[in-house]
Amino acid sequence: MTRLAMTRAGYRVSALAGALTTAAVVAGTTPAHAVTQQQIAWCENKGSAFSFDLEISGCTAAIESGKWSGKNLAWAFSNRCNAKNEVDNYDGAIADCSQAIQLDHAFANAYLNRGNSYTDGKKDDDRGIADYNEAIRLNPKAKQAYNGRGNAYYHKDDYDRALADYNKAIEIDPRYSRPHEGRGNIYAVRKDNDAAIAEYMEAINLDPKLAHPYLNLGIAYKAKQDLDRAIAAYNSAIQLNPKLASAYYNRGLAYKAKGEATAAAADFADAIRLDPKLADSVKMQDTIEQCTNLGDKVQADIAVGACTTVIQSGKWSGASLAWAFSNRCNNHNAKREYDQAIPDCDQAVQLDPKLANAYSNRANSHYGKRDYDHAMADYSEAIRINPRHANAFNGRGLVYLNGKTDREHAIADFTAAISANPKHANAFANRANAYERNKDYDHAVADYGEAIQLDSKSPNFLNGRCWGRAMLNRDLTAALADCDESLRLRPDDGNTLNSRALVQFKLGALDKAAADYDAAVKLDPKDASSLYVRGVIKQKSGDAAGGDADIAAAKAIKASVADDNAAIGVK
Repeated sequence: MTRLAMTRAGYRVSALAGALTTAAVVAGTTPAHAVTQQQIAWCENKGSAFSFDLEISGCTAAIESGKWSGKNLAWAFSNRCNAKNEVDNYDGAIADCSQAIQLDHAFANAYLNRGNSYTDGKKDDDRGIADYNEAIRLNPKAKQAYNGRGNAYYHKDDYDRALADYNKAIEIDPRYSRPHEGRGNIYAVRKDNDAAIAEYMEAINLDPKLAHPYLNLGIAYKAKQDLDRAIAAYNSAIQLNPKLASAYYNRGLAYKAKGEATAAAADFADAIRLDPKLADSVKMQDTIEQCTNLGDKVQADIAVGACTTVIQSGKWSGASLAWAFSNRCNNHNAKREYDQAIPDCDQAVQLDPKLANAYSNRANSHYGKRDYDHAMADYSEAIRINPRHANAFNGRGLVYLNGKTDREHAIADFTAAISANPKHANAFANRANAYERNKDYDHAVADYGEAIQLDSKSPNFLNGRCWGRAMLNRDLTAALADCDESLRLRPDDGNTLNSRALVQFKLGALDKAAADYDAAVKLDPKDASSLYVRGVIKQKSGDAAGGDADIAAAKAIKASVADDNAAIGVK
């Protein structure tokens, strides 16, 4: 919905560094306006000791003094450009930096500061990148230019290039804090909140006086539902910058999530006072949260209705509205309303062709309709836009596994999903399924184990490990415990009853196995495997006629049932 906060990295130069020497003034001339040493100090603003208004005033005095001219005057225009960036006067900043460049075409800092104007102020990342490129060409050690270009690539969702630039900035100066914040933002977008927190903490350690890393740290903690740490981080951001409206807004969200309505209301009021544009977000916060529906906290039909309210509100338009259509598409998918989902994702893609989630959600719709070719195309596009899109890799893996019967590519995609998000339980389980189909039960059991560590309440994961252990014919007591827990979580599931019955069969507990097969057949009279093995047990127990009847019924349903079960040790 919004960009994570970025800390701008402008650059100032001193009068002597910019002018080289004051001897450039023609001897005997008189400056148009005398400039004081104090005004020069304001314009240089070393260590950001003065306000930006004073910096602008000092630079204006230097420019109008007549004391410098030509290349020797470029420093003052560039510094005033930087100060105007800080007060959000981006058009004025661009004009000043352009004047500095006209005076000195080789002045790297002026390109850097104008790049900040385009990227941070005008949201024109392509022009920003062009200026950063020139700054880097003129000064290959310009760490701020690498950081700024990284921010521009981040805005364009080109995370690999952004990360490369942040890494280069850190290589140039390992004590430079801002690229750590940028790397944290990339990890946050990729849902790797632990890595994001580590980067924000490093940025804070290197420069504890910056507010934005604390703000983003709070957002990452809130994403982990660590609300107390989130609030503490927002507190620090506000202490450093009492005018940072987004810190009050996000702290209000954290208080609201904790059920502290009074504190939340006070923060929302402060956020609106500082930035009236946040009023609509505050008013619609419940609706926005329902539409976003992180963690599937509300029913899909409620989420669909919330997204409809957002779309019809008129508060968002263009690319800033795409998220609502994409989320409504996703929630239609949850209801298996694929024909309603696809037009919503189409609209999201039209509004924002770079919204990877919209392609991934539309791919889910196509997958639900078993339109595997269109699903494959959309998952691949999502991955092209965001090469670390774990859900898109997981989805494409399912297309390979179930639609294309290409297990090797499926395993590769599930592995990529896990690399992008090591906490993606479904990717582990899906890779386990692919290994299982390859009869690689050792890897299957290991992956189901990883999935269970991440989600111990999934009956599917527990059943998968139960079955894998049965196939290996080892750890059968542990397999039985897995199936028991799966059935506790989801009673009367035919597949799990079949799995547990096989474990009991291999343990020699034929009566218990028969009882589970009985229950499975009752749930699904066409369950050929359960019928067959129940028949085998009847024969072993002396009921030849009953066993023959079950086996005949099983073969009528599935001719290969005897061979299939022989392959898993049922004889």
